[in-house]
Amino acid sequence: MVKIEGIIEQINSRLNYERMDSDEEAEQVMESIAATSPETRRELHAWIERFFKVGIPQKAVCEDHCAPFDFLADAFFEREPNMLVYASRGSGKTKNFAILHHLNSHFKPGCWTTNVGSIEAQAKRCYDYMKHQIAQLKGYEKIDGEPLISSTSWKNGSKVEILPGTLKQVSGPRPHKAAADELDWWDWETLMQFVNMPSGGDGISAQTFYSSTRYKSYGVMTRLLQEAEVRRLKTYSWCIYEVAERCVNRDCKSCLLKDKCQGRAKRSAGFVPIDEIINSRFLMNDEETWDIQQEIKEPSKKGRVYSDFGEKSIIDFYEFNPSWKTYACQDFGFAEDFPAVSLHVQLSPDNRVFVFKETYDTGISISTLAEEKYKSLHNKFHHLAWICDPARPGDISELKKAGLPALGHSSKILDGIPVVRRFISPPGKPESDLYVLRSACPNFIFEMQSYHFPEKAGVVLSEIPEKEFDHGPDALRYLLHFLFGARQKEARFKRMVIEEETLVRESAVVLGSGICEEEGERMTDDDGRPVAKQMGLANVFRE
Repeated sequence: MVKIEGIIEQINSRLNYERMDSDEEAEQVMESIAATSPETRRELHAWIERFFKVGIPQKAVCEDHCAPFDFLADAFFEREPNMLVYASRGSGKTKNFAILHHLNSHFKPGCWTTNVGSIEAQAKRCYDYMKHQIAQLKGYEKIDGEPLISSTSWKNGSKVEILPGTLKQVSGPRPHKAAADELDWWDWETLMQFVNMPSGGDGISAQTFYSSTRYKSYGVMTRLLQEAEVRRLKTYSWCIYEVAERCVNRDCKSCLLKDKCQGRAKRSAGFVPIDEIINSRFLMNDEETWDIQQEIKEPSKKGRVYSDFGEKSIIDFYEFNPSWKTYACQDFGFAEDFPAVSLHVQLSPDNRVFVFKETYDTGISISTLAEEKYKSLHNKFHHLAWICDPARPGDISELKKAGLPALGHSSKILDGIPVVRRFISPPGKPESDLYVLRSACPNFIFEMQSYHFPEKAGVVLSEIPEKEFDHGPDALRYLLHFLFGARQKEARFKRMVIEEETLVRESAVVLGSGICEEEGERMTDDDGRPVAKQMGLANVFRE
């Protein structure tokens, strides 16, 4: 069999110069080539260039990047089951998806692909690319009916669906191939529903494709990049220099982009004109936006509430120490999208905090969680106290009914955040005093790295954080403020005793809002029962 690349070269040459014996003969040859599936990387690139008239860059310019075509070739030849594209804005990510979906449908009979965009407009962009490709193939394409944004079908049984990225839309289909576009605007719950979509069969491998520019230091894309190795996601990264056209006849010394480019565009072989890069992208963006969206540098952490939380606080091994004090802290969920969160924490003798377990649950009542999950955890770890959001007294009562040492503690956000920060980055210490077990607390780690202030154009608008990614961080704040809140500062906990159902302190140490405001105050719950007796707090706090 003559290789496709050779045939295409011959056709291009003979049609232009020598002509074939007839136009009919040329058409027959081209139709044969259009129907022949590429078998090598070079054949695939030549086929795309000839029929879609798109030249996808095959050369990496930056040392730690790849060529955009690397992704397309690996995806088409089904070399990887899960693939993540992290690339600059306007670098052809969505167009590559459209080409891939078209190739799979054209050459793999019965292949079902679902492409999900972050919003409807993003999804439609992929459809528009595909519609243009179908027109490019003219009579060589075997489309069944008219291409539609909802579903485009081929006569060989293949189809491509284009959907917006909502929880409802990703909950039903079970295609062979599923693609998620512009992930940084997705929410995590929708993504977790999406990952269960692909299902292989009929000789077609199940594959999942993810793609996005990263716009912020928190959110879905950051988490996937951090967890790529654990999730076995093959990552493909490229920036503006991999897709730039080669810079020629331009003096680097006088170029406005010289300090950023440093000659890299001289080695490029892409499609984005240099003038467009300079005039429409570089000059029109501030430096931070350029670095993040075009050179795919890591975004600034300045908008994050706990910007210092990172690898120094994340550990890969932890052994439970039964001689250390153990606590739980709770944030109550109130709707399907807002989970009930419990964190399980040990406090070392030198006041280092170890978060060794998490639970995140949605759609389950607190009473059910208390009886079916929290009670067994309490029997295993013997928590001294279960510190909760005080705004939900009814839920606290449900925990108490299950025998948990539950206590509501009031902690204003602006009072509690500095306490948590002091443990993440203790003054005068290079290491952290807050440690989180990576394998057992992935959701909490994600929220700590995603909890952020409202911002616009890189400017923080308020000192009160956004109400998202706050469930685990809020729970930890309740606990640390309860134990080490600003009202204690230099004070230390003294031994607490129970005398005739009355909780008394030995010293004038203030234990925090909502616990003991006046020395010797009787501590009772809403039912008039002594809090100390119910919680078992005798001997909790000792020097």
